[in-house]
Amino acid sequence: MVTELNCRIEYQRTNRSKKTKPCMYDPGQTCYSENTQSQAAWICAKPFKVICIFIAFTGTDYRLVQKVCPDHNFQTEQNQQHFG
Repeated sequence: MVTELNCRIEYQRTNRSKKTKPCMYDPGQTCYSENTQSQAAWICAKPFKVICIFIAFTGTDYRLVQKVCPDHNFQTEQNQQHFG
């Protein structure tokens, strides 16, 4: 069974550093080496169906129709998985 998840990056960081050292081909010269490290934390949740309702308000000289949907950011903690 394949489960699809909706994921987004919750945290991301990249560290870069440069170091100097004698060159292998000519120890009299200076060469640079770069080191890059990345970290990322993802938050994933199972997709869910959204059911919207329409609410109508009617007066003598107006009609107002409002669409109401649940907040897609509101999910229970047990529905989410953290990676990273």
